Amino acid sequence: MNLEIIDYSIIAVYFLFVVTIGYVLKKKIKTGNDFLMSNKNIPLWITSLAFISANLGAQEVLGMAANGAKYGLYTVHFYWLGAALAMIFLGVFMMPFYYGSKARSVPEYLALRYDEKTRGFNAITFAAMTIFSSGVSLYALAMLMNVVLGWNFDVSVWMAAGIVLVYTYLGGLTSAVYNEVLQFF
Repeated sequence: MNLEIIDYSIIAVYFLFVVTIGYVLKKKIKTGNDFLMSNKNIPLWITSLAFISANLGAQEVLGMAANGAKYGLYTVHFYWLGAALAMIFLGVFMMPFYYGSKARSVPEYLALRYDEKTRGFNAITFAAMTIFSSGVSLYALAMLMNVVLGWNFDVSVWMAAGIVLVYTYLGGLTSAVYNEVLQFF
């Protein structure tokens, strides 16, 4: 596949748009709570779209396609039936407990319900999972850019990581949420 100047221009405009979201939202970041928790100022519809988008990422799309090729319709049963029922269970039965506790996050709920040791264990395991998951996502993106576009693997990893670092540094969680919505569309 040979990319023309218009193709590179579209990619550059997209990346510029993503970083601009972080830059624009940086003006609203005044405290650590604004950066890390968005100060609870994100509208529900934005949060909902970001949640859906986070569940339609590269790992899910590429992973489900690979599973579908290997196992056939069993993949559909696992993802659409199993995941849908789990989300309904969480929404109907578990969210009332979470919401009623006035906790703003799962770690905060764990500290309220159990103790700080449980919260700490959750934080460590979640951080490890996030690092591994981010590594898989960066690897998959770099492989895609290498195979489809012919880009250097290492450059693709560093470029993707750099863009995420810039828009997250500029706008914190709010920037990440709004970029998830952009990627959804």
